[in-house]
Amino acid sequence: MRPVVWRIAVLVILDPVLLSSSGAELASQSTREAVVAQLLPRATLVTPNLYQGAALLGAPIADVATTARELRELGARAVLIKGGHATDATGSRDYFFDGDRGAWIVGPRYPYEDFPRLC
Repeated sequence: MRPVVWRIAVLVILDPVLLSSSGAELASQSTREAVVAQLLPRATLVTPNLYQGAALLGAPIADVATTARELRELGARAVLIKGGHATDATGSRDYFFDGDRGAWIVGPRYPYEDFPRLC
């Protein structure tokens, strides 16, 4: 009798919380390296903000499209750069990139005091 091999499709969403909202580092360099080497290649979608994306790349903050492309090149199947930390007070702009196309997703920005209710 042959063993049964199960193949299950799993979607992996990786939200790399490497920095606090105030900019304090929450992960060591070795943790960031492990995330890039072990988790990013397994991710269906990685969802950093621009600062977290730069921390993963170990590079200065670049433009959003460049950061998304470079994260995609590290192995994630798709990237969503969250724009909630941007200074534009009129709305929130996220950037999605899947290797073939990029798209901006624009929505309203909610006041910070509403944040705990929305989570």
